[in-house]
Amino acid sequence: MTTHACFKRPGGGKIYEKTYTMMGSGFRYVPQPDTPKSSHLACFGCSFMFGIGVNDNETLPARLADNWPNAHVYNFAIGSYGPAQPLLQMQSGVLDELEEGPGAAVFMLMSDHLNRIMPCMSHVLTWAKEFPAFDMDAGGTPRYIGPFSEIYPGRITLFRALSNEQFLLWSGMDIPPRPPQYYADLCGALLGAARDEYRRRFPQNEFYVLVEPSAYGAAKIPEAIKAIRKRGVPVLDPGRIYRGKKLHYEREGHPLPEANQIMADWMCEHFPDGPTGKPVLNGN
Repeated sequence: MTTHACFKRPGGGKIYEKTYTMMGSGFRYVPQPDTPKSSHLACFGCSFMFGIGVNDNETLPARLADNWPNAHVYNFAIGSYGPAQPLLQMQSGVLDELEEGPGAAVFMLMSDHLNRIMPCMSHVLTWAKEFPAFDMDAGGTPRYIGPFSEIYPGRITLFRALSNEQFLLWSGMDIPPRPPQYYADLCGALLGAARDEYRRRFPQNEFYVLVEPSAYGAAKIPEAIKAIRKRGVPVLDPGRIYRGKKLHYEREGHPLPEANQIMADWMCEHFPDGPTGKPVLNGN
């Protein structure tokens, strides 16, 4: 199934028009070099990894497939997903899609992800009302407790009332205005649990978290990265590889094709043996 996506500015003016090819599994098609596959790379994340705003051959998974022709690259990312969904996807059987045993998995962490595991006004009043809510038990293990709509009905009612306040509409302020430390820790717990789930199936493989370069501008993301590392998850941090270039669509925010190519080349440089090899990194 192929869909055409066109994003326009308010009042007109096309930003992009792209083609997305979806497979019968419900995931996005990744063009693969016609070579034998001996390993896999399972890509998880949100619209940044899925490739909103780019064609099939311009997504990060597609560029990684070009760089690693012997790896079968899978794009399990879904627009709007956050740190909770990879664990739920794995628990729901997505790893059955992987045809090769050796390999790796990677989740891309971006600036908005902490807001997707906490009931913040901007999200639960729009597209995240039914997102999964988690807490942590005394040992720090994440536990699914239900959708936001069932767990936080009073808070959602309050948000609806506050959303009519002209000051909030004018200021663009969210509630809460920044994620508490608890959600940075919860992010680490969720991605640590996803790593454990993946390695139960593929004990010889590794699950990585890849930091999208613009993520550091968001509140509590550095704390979340510390929490992720504390859970034993290797973090791939490319730092300022965009070197000051504007590589996201203006106002819309998703990465341009050039950004995905730069990221894929960085991954290839630091994984010279492909997804089954050990990364050549400093400080990770």
